[in-house]
Amino acid sequence: MKRNFVAFALIFILSFVAFSQQNPQFRFYFNGNDVTSVVPVFGNSIFLIGSREAGLGVYNFDSLKYIGLIQKIYVPIPSHNIRALRKYSNDTLWICTDRGLVRLRSNQFVVYNSQNSPLPSDIINDIYVDAVGIWWIATNKGLVMKSDTNWVVFNRLNSGIPDDYVNTVKVDPIGNVWVATPNGLGMYDRTDWYVFDTNNSGLPDNFITFIEFDNFNNSKWVGTLHGGLVHWIGNNFNVYDTSNSMLPSNAVTAFAFDTSHNKWVGTNNGLVLIDQMGWTIFNTTNSGLSDNHINSIFIDSLNRKFISTRNKLTLISDTNFLS
Repeated sequence: MKRNFVAFALIFILSFVAFSQQNPQFRFYFNGNDVTSVVPVFGNSIFLIGSREAGLGVYNFDSLKYIGLIQKIYVPIPSHNIRALRKYSNDTLWICTDRGLVRLRSNQFVVYNSQNSPLPSDIINDIYVDAVGIWWIATNKGLVMKSDTNWVVFNRLNSGIPDDYVNTVKVDPIGNVWVATPNGLGMYDRTDWYVFDTNNSGLPDNFITFIEFDNFNNSKWVGTLHGGLVHWIGNNFNVYDTSNSMLPSNAVTAFAFDTSHNKWVGTNNGLVLIDQMGWTIFNTTNSGLSDNHINSIFIDSLNRKFISTRNKLTLISDTNFLS
């Protein structure tokens, strides 16, 4: 498996060298681009960066140098609009685009779209691969389950899913499938669907941006577009918004735990650290954050924080901001 990704990295590097030699006017950076996600592809050194504008980039965070941009002429990705990057095993990388889902495994690219598979749409927002290898694919026309050769599409016509547009999908530690939608939070226990919204729960808003599971106390953290951040513990919904906390905006876009179990929260108006000392707000005025609109947060095993924003990527190493 490791050899596969070594070869994968080498193929990309050779492609980038060729591209840079043919196009010396290009400087390989993501400044000004809408960065959506980051994923490691080789140890703690080589990372892929996804963008809505420039496709994929590769960065060496050991040397703090860009290796280059991945162009469609070298790599068979169907679009430069990268909506998410996911990696659930060492030998497989998933690329979610607005023109299909890409799987890279053993240096082989496979593109799944609505023309060559049962996918109901080419717009892929997210994917989760669970412990038994089932794919859960979030699209703008429902949730798709793929198990071996069997494909099932869940939409509002044939299931209890709260909305056809699925922003993100996660599987909890006991195997329940959760979907964040603009019309509430959905949970599928592999038999039935359950919906949580402003009518039947303590959620302050139906537009759900994400759900994360806190194994420390078996709770859930839920982001909303208009109602702030929710900490769901048992039957209690603790809502943090601009009126009762230091949250800089009620539009909560991203969430991650660091290696000390501190919480990092992204909003459309800055980044929040919640730790034992309290709340700390980072923005473009008081820190090296590249933009206040946070798209995603990835924290690696070295406790480095990769903050994807609408204006390039910011790396936080200890307390240093590197953009």
